[in-house]
Amino acid sequence: MIVIRTAFLAPQGVLDRPGEQFVCDLIRLCALPRDRVEHVRVLAGPRGFDVVWFLLSDNESAARHAAESISRRVIAATPLLANWGVV
Repeated sequence: MIVIRTAFLAPQGVLDRPGEQFVCDLIRLCALPRDRVEHVRVLAGPRGFDVVWFLLSDNESAARHAAESISRRVIAATPLLANWGVV
């Protein structure tokens, strides 16, 4: 298992943000079996959300790619997160 940390960053001035559980649920909905997500933890922060991914992967590069791909799918599928970034 590989642990990866990413962040969803809100654009400056955005005050209306979803809750942690909402973002976690979106991640679960957008994850595909090939992404091999075992567990995900979402924590609200001052600029958006920190996301800790637990992925069933053999290497860090593949795990990071999966986390970033899911994050992009979440943002693309969610109007409330339009213009948010992923790092």
